[in-house]
Amino acid sequence: MNATATPAATPTARERLRADTAQRLVESAFALLRDAPDQPLSHELVAANAGISARTAYRHFPTQNDLVAAVWRHLRDITGTQWPLHEEDIVPCLRELFAQFERNAALTRAMLAALPRADYAAHGSAEGRDAFRRALAARCATRTASDADQLIGSCVAIYSAPFWLMLRDRGQLSQHAATNAAANAIHAVIHADLLADVHPDVHPDVHPDVHAARAPRPSTPASPPADARTDRRPRRR
Repeated sequence: MNATATPAATPTARERLRADTAQRLVESAFALLRDAPDQPLSHELVAANAGISARTAYRHFPTQNDLVAAVWRHLRDITGTQWPLHEEDIVPCLRELFAQFERNAALTRAMLAALPRADYAAHGSAEGRDAFRRALAARCATRTASDADQLIGSCVAIYSAPFWLMLRDRGQLSQHAATNAAANAIHAVIHADLLADVHPDVHPDVHPDVHAARAPRPSTPASPPADARTDRRPRRR
């Protein structure tokens, strides 16, 4: 006997109204960040821009973290941001991601400015780690847990708006050069040979190879001066 799938419950009028109100608030905050990126974002300002009471805004998004996280998800939906499903998708997806950052540069910069006020690590970063762990499952399986964490963490850091901004601003790279630099960086991280772990006796900030290079080398005894060498010729009396 085949099981019959249970149809999804139809949202009630109250649920539809609640979802619509939340969406209006997110779109209001999105528009404010896009059109006035230098203006501080607040529940009161977002609510007034949406024609909704501030009390309602706080009921939907109790903290600014909640509001900014919702706006960030909205930005990803608009730009079609996707996480790679397989290892071979990583570089093409990264190139498209950076192209999306360029197409929405002003808004992306405004969102990055707002991120310190939001718990972004609990949202996008966690989602990214899960996605890269799936895409790089075969490589992670051959590494220790610590090495796999380093691989995933490095990929998530590169596959991000902060890395794009760092290449464009601090690196002073063009759009094309920044995209190529990120693609090369993530490819190198994935395919790089693992370096040896730092020994506990070595300073934690110094790699063993560097430590060995800095270690003092045994000195070679110097030859005695000529006048101190033994003269085996008989002396005249």
